[in-house]
Amino acid sequence: MAERIPATLWVGGSITREQYEEIKRLIEQEGDPFCSEVSPDSLVCRTGGALWGEFEDLEQYLVQHGIPFNRHTEAKYEYDATLRVFRPGVLDEEVPANQDGNIVVLAEDIRQAIAATTAREDLVHRLEELTRACVPLPPLVVKD
Repeated sequence: MAERIPATLWVGGSITREQYEEIKRLIEQEGDPFCSEVSPDSLVCRTGGALWGEFEDLEQYLVQHGIPFNRHTEAKYEYDATLRVFRPGVLDEEVPANQDGNIVVLAEDIRQAIAATTAREDLVHRLEELTRACVPLPPLVVKD
């Protein structure tokens, strides 16, 4: 049986007016109209029950059009919270997160990085790899 899990998706980057209108339509279709934000400065899709905590049509549209976004899926029952970070041509990754949408790096992963290194530079590189999804979402800009 499919789970409905609370989720929030933020759109960023530079988009055309036509893309803005289509994203707005998808947010109205998939989000909660009382919680979502749709304005020229903010496109945020929120719902208390997205299928598996994802906005399938909206996310697919954003990826196909190379539009950056973050999607936070809250923890529910046995499902941990996650953050999907999409930056076109750079990153598309879903990582562990807390309930506030902050990326979580597991202590065991840090211990393994420390144990596997002998030089400071190597440790820095390994820790940067663990936090590679900590890329800020660019501000939303709607071009006319």
